[in-house]
This record gives sequence, structure tokens and C-alpha cells, in this order.
Amino acid sequence: MYLRAATTSCISSSNPLIVIFLSIFILKEKFYWRYLIGVIICFIGSAMILLNDRTENKSTVKQDFKKGAIYITLHVFVLSFSIFGQKICVNNGINSETMVFWTGTSNLIIAFFVSCIMNDFGLDFIVIFMAFLNAIIFYLAQKVNDMAFALMDASKFAPTFYIQTLFVFILCAIFFKEKFVFSDIIGSLMIVSFHFYNAYSPIKSERRKK
Repeated sequence: MYLRAATTSCISSSNPLIVIFLSIFILKEKFYWRYLIGVIICFIGSAMILLNDRTENKSTVKQDFKKGAIYITLHVFVLSFSIFGQKICVNNGINSETMVFWTGTSNLIIAFFVSCIMNDFGLDFIVIFMAFLNAIIFYLAQKVNDMAFALMDASKFAPTFYIQTLFVFILCAIFFKEKFVFSDIIGSLMIVSFHFYNAYSPIKSERRKK
């Protein structure tokens, strides 16, 4: 409601830093400086996109950056614990279907309660259709995430969340006509470059395992 969709995704993608610390101190995963450096590089790239958010952007419903920043900061911490919890579920052999079932059940109960309070159930065909479509996409994304978590540590997986910032940014520029400037390109290249380097030049201990 208060920020560009690309800006919201950008700030949301700062969650890997929290995920990395949780995975290291609680799951006792091995720490590699590259992951932390990667998060910092990607965060700087994302911040360059964030700084392009302007109050004159007409794609947002309300123009209040401070309120948006408060809400998205709360979201970052909640999302971090959600991702961390997903990793724990995968470690304990809980499949995607079970996780999605209980996620959907809890969301249904909470959403029904809030909808009653707000007296708004969104009884509109387009809204209902988009919600069901979103549910399908969410399930597929959860399934793929679980497959990735089963093959790598949460600390290594965390930096990949920055890729979603690029996709959201590109889609919003195309469909919502959100502002696109040169520094957005630089920030995007920083994010992509780290992932290409990390993929083609893995850590030595990982090479020996292969």
C-alpha cells in the first residue's frame, strides 16, 4: 500500500542476513565468509534499487515511505523465522504437502477472524480467482524450496532470495509501469554477478565433496 512492489521485495530480501545467523547459531551449520559477503553485496545492490523509490510514483496506493518501512521491517523478521522454520521441517523429513496444509489451515483461521472484524471477505470473482492462482503458485514455490533445502544449508540458500527481487522488479516495470532508472541496472548486475560467481566457483570444501 505504501511502497513500490519492487521496493517492498527489495527490503524483504534482506532476510538472508537473519537466516544465516539463525542457521549458524541454532542449526550449527558451517559458516563461510563468502555467504555473508554475498548477502552484503546483494543488499547493496538491492539498496540501490530501493533508493529509487520516489513519492511521485503513481503505482502505489498511498505515499507514505515511513509507514511502509515500518511494516516491511516487521515482515522481514517474521519471514526470516518462517524460512528458518521451513529448513527445520525439511531436516526432520516433513514434506511440502504437510507444511502447506498446516500453513493454509493456520492462514484460513487467522484470515477468517480478521475478515470478520473488518467485515470484508473480498467476495469478488477476480479477487477469488487471483487468490486461488496465488495459492497454486505458492505451493509450487514451496515444493521447489523444499527440494533446494534438502540439498544445501540454509546459510548457502539464503542469498538466492535476492533473485526474487530482480523478477519482481522486472515484472513491475513491465506490468505496473513502475519507475526504472540506470542505478536499478547496476544494482541488479551486482546481485546476478554474485550468484554467477558462487555457482561457477564453489567453495573448495564443496568441490572436494563433488
